[in-house]
Amino acid sequence: GAILARTGGPRARRLYVELKADEGPGDLVRILELLNGSGGRDRIVVISLDFELLAQLRAMDPDLLLGYVVESEDRLEEALSRVRADGRSLLDPNQALLRKDPARTSAWIEEGLRLATWTVNEESHARALLAMGVRRLTTDEPGQVLGGLARSPRGATGKPFTR
Repeated sequence: GAILARTGGPRARRLYVELKADEGPGDLVRILELLNGSGGRDRIVVISLDFELLAQLRAMDPDLLLGYVVESEDRLEEALSRVRADGRSLLDPNQALLRKDPARTSAWIEEGLRLATWTVNEESHARALLAMGVRRLTTDEPGQVLGGLARSPRGATGKPFTR
């Protein structure tokens, strides 16, 4: 839609909107109004470190795709519990948590959990995550990471790489 066209053009598959803890109920209503008027709502994921804020959004809109951002291992179980209980959400941990335990990461993917991760600025980290099955990577260095992956004849997963 219009928001996606302005922010990422035709290459943008998803737009991740991060909410901070200082959003109030009136702000949430306004955010939902903006998302609903975007024309690309089905490709928008609202993410936050504030799980209660996401719960408020869920109560207001049962169809919105939500992402539980996790910075450290101590918040992982709570986020996993919420994601498993809500079929319209994803787990969005720091990439180091996923790389720390590849078997666990792969098991989550096999379980059917949606995963995203941040901030993947090194090609080697992107390769490792893609090899585990993670397909939603946030980076500050898209040209460097995508360029490095594209130079590989078979991409990071043994399959031909396409952007």
